Amino acid sequence: MRIDPAGLESRDLYRLMISVVVPRPIAWVSSRSADGTLNAAPFSYFQAISSKPPMIMIAVGSKRGGVLKDTRSNIEQTKEFVVNVVSESSAARMVQTSAEYEPTESEFEQVGLEPVPSEIVAPPRIAESPVSMECRLDRIVDVGGSGLILGEVVLFHVADEVLAADGATVDPQKLMPLGRLGGSSYAPLREVLEIVRGEAVRTAGKTVAAEDAALLDLWLELRNRSVAMARALEPEHLERTLGDGGDSVGRMLRHLVGCTAWLRLMLEGREEEDEVKLWDPSWTRDKLAQELERDRDEFSEAIGRHLPQERQKLGRMIRHEAWHQGQIAAALRDAFEPNELWKK
Repeated sequence: MRIDPAGLESRDLYRLMISVVVPRPIAWVSSRSADGTLNAAPFSYFQAISSKPPMIMIAVGSKRGGVLKDTRSNIEQTKEFVVNVVSESSAARMVQTSAEYEPTESEFEQVGLEPVPSEIVAPPRIAESPVSMECRLDRIVDVGGSGLILGEVVLFHVADEVLAADGATVDPQKLMPLGRLGGSSYAPLREVLEIVRGEAVRTAGKTVAAEDAALLDLWLELRNRSVAMARALEPEHLERTLGDGGDSVGRMLRHLVGCTAWLRLMLEGREEEDEVKLWDPSWTRDKLAQELERDRDEFSEAIGRHLPQERQKLGRMIRHEAWHQGQIAAALRDAFEPNELWKK
């Protein structure tokens, strides 16, 4: 399915974006207006962008009619805010703070959040959050319908109970962060994968090599079956049609030879040498078997050289061959025991 964003309304584009870019971390932002009203609101267009100095980014859209959201308005006025991490235990209250309240209403009071005084910035932290980052505004960049709020983290607050064994980082399984999906869906953290970069490269290389070998082995098995099938067939079997008015069994087998011969030539940049004689209907079962065997051996050598770059083409060819064998077996089901078709 192709989706042209130019033809979608803003609401539909938003729904598509939040369902595709998943899961997203949630910045539960606490801010304070110029008159002292506290605000708390979640934003999932959120990311870390620098380590030294530590910088974060939050994308804040507008309300209906283009009115600025309270979070952006407050940050523009005071140049300060706090990003609080959302854990599973605070999920319900976080969602409640996403409702639209009047600018004079505080989500802390409406939802029952406990404000904790920050040390450097004026807006408070959210007590229910195990990790909070006090931030100062660096700049706001308007992109599309959103304002990218760039802030520098001036102080981290990390609860002791979520620290990792090294005492300097956070253990995600203790933190239990909540990720944002599309609609009303959220992603709790469950299994954590440990993948060391150096080992990952070696493992990935071994995995790809093993997958390539398995793919070639599967093709060889299919081709060996085609050879065995050709040797088992009599002239009347080769003339059988597949279903009502379909191709004959012999034509299907000739097609397998032609298909792989063409692919081999294509891999070597010699498509123009494709030979129409491969479709010669006068071929006997022995000629078919010989061509299938020759093609199997020559193609196996060729594909071994090109496999890393041509994995998708080989995969399509294998599926193609497997489908043809299924069609042939169905056409011959009443003439052979299933295993007899594959005897060499």
